[in-house]
Amino acid sequence: MTTRDVDKTLHVLEEKAEDELSFLASIGPEFYPTRQLHRLLGQWEIKNRIYHQVHHLLIIVAGLAPIWLFSGLASTFLGWYAFTILFFTLFSASLLVFFVGLWFLRHNFQGQGHHDVIGEMILFELEKRNVENGC
Repeated sequence: MTTRDVDKTLHVLEEKAEDELSFLASIGPEFYPTRQLHRLLGQWEIKNRIYHQVHHLLIIVAGLAPIWLFSGLASTFLGWYAFTILFFTLFSASLLVFFVGLWFLRHNFQGQGHHDVIGEMILFELEKRNVENGC
């Protein structure tokens, strides 16, 4: 293994370690103490709430895009050209915000499926430990 490969591998491990939830998914929750799993569950809940709020906002923004488009077409037929420019600009901005928001979610949360799996892993491990301890 060359030095470049070792450096690249270390860099990838450092990046994953910075995001504890992704690191937990790669090594498994059984290696974490219960206290840290509870802390990670809280961190997961916060990230989950942020994800759903941003996702909901993006759905609203995407839903507004056809309204702006049809409003622009209607204002064109009515001869209101200033409104036509405004509505088509809003249409373009809505699409841009939607796609940038999707990129943001994918970049920071790696998709909802990945995020859900991490939450299930933490909850399953905590439940397993509660059963083992008789709680």
